[in-house]
Amino acid sequence: MKKKNSVFVLVTILMLALSSKAQVIKIAHNGNSPELTQEIGNYIKLKLNRQVSIVEYSKITDMTNALKTNKVDLAFMGAFGYILAKNALSTKIEPLVVFGKNNTPGSYTSSIITHRTSGVGSVTDIKTQTSKSKFVLATPTSASGHIIPRLFLQTIGIESMENSFQSVTFSGGHEEVITKVNTHQAELGAIATGYLATAIKNGQVSTKDIAVLWTSGPIVEGPIVINNTISDADQNKILILFLQLPTDNPTLWKKIETTYPGARQSGGYIKGKDEYYDATRKLISHIENLKVILQFYLKTNY
Repeated sequence: MKKKNSVFVLVTILMLALSSKAQVIKIAHNGNSPELTQEIGNYIKLKLNRQVSIVEYSKITDMTNALKTNKVDLAFMGAFGYILAKNALSTKIEPLVVFGKNNTPGSYTSSIITHRTSGVGSVTDIKTQTSKSKFVLATPTSASGHIIPRLFLQTIGIESMENSFQSVTFSGGHEEVITKVNTHQAELGAIATGYLATAIKNGQVSTKDIAVLWTSGPIVEGPIVINNTISDADQNKILILFLQLPTDNPTLWKKIETTYPGARQSGGYIKGKDEYYDATRKLISHIENLKVILQFYLKTNY
């Protein structure tokens, strides 16, 4: 009898352990603002009474694979990273929320910047002084910090950045691009325009030093992606949590606004839709050699 009781207790403990493990919500981010991601994770943990784990994937291919193999339930993604992941995973993932208001997704723009002492004072100068200029980009899958500027440069005759500029490097983030241009480590840089406004507001750089040479049309904000590992009921709970976050936790929302320019402009989240990214898909599909270039970067860098 005692042995049966011991077996029952052991089985109960194992079942509880497995149940607890199943309750963990796994959240992925790409290395941008890891402390803020942790705070958002803590908020989800508190509101849903669920365990939350945070993991960083610096490569979009690794994050996509983690979603595919159910190692990740939620993922913070940029617009282009999402397009790549969606193409690979189809209905396994959906955009849960995106910055926006009045059922309209927030958008941002891409800019090419320079230091005013670089000698590059216009778009024309970009083309005529390529061999003398170092160009710094954010990350390989960043729409605003790589893809869209590359597409623009092709329209003015710079088909291959690598074969034209003195050097082309990836800094790892938009803030880092601004720093490198501001400290004369590169003549040109590509960023999401809002990051420059933030840096100027915070006194990190000045309009006396940094000039904007080109700005793109609007790009829809990247989504928070949800995996189909999450039940419909839990997806709805998490959706409502994000929609109510600005009013439910204004302190956390203020930190999100401080970190992400799109949050300040939108004032909150709206429900995500895959169709929001069709315009960007159409834009990138028209460039023949972009796929080859991206395959190179995705293989060696990302």
